[in-house]
Amino acid sequence: MSGSVRVGVLGSLSVQIGAERRAAPGAEVVRGLLGVLLLAGREPLPVERLISVVWDDRAGHTRPASVHVAVTRLRGWLEDAGLPGEGRREGGG
Repeated sequence: MSGSVRVGVLGSLSVQIGAERRAAPGAEVVRGLLGVLLLAGREPLPVERLISVVWDDRAGHTRPASVHVAVTRLRGWLEDAGLPGEGRREGGG
């Protein structure tokens, strides 16, 4: 990857790497997860918080395994885009 990475999270999610615009993740949940994690910065987010924010109206019916699947899909998107994807699990977040 060369150049800076810019991700717009207000309005429609937009991704730009250097001078090249990239398509945001196709799945709504993966786009939501990317936006929430970017807004959180380096602050760990508990799985329950991710469910309540990303899955919103379906939160009561969403299992933690769904978060893990979405994170795996996000990592795949990051890899395909040529972006380093670092994820850490700290305690409950």
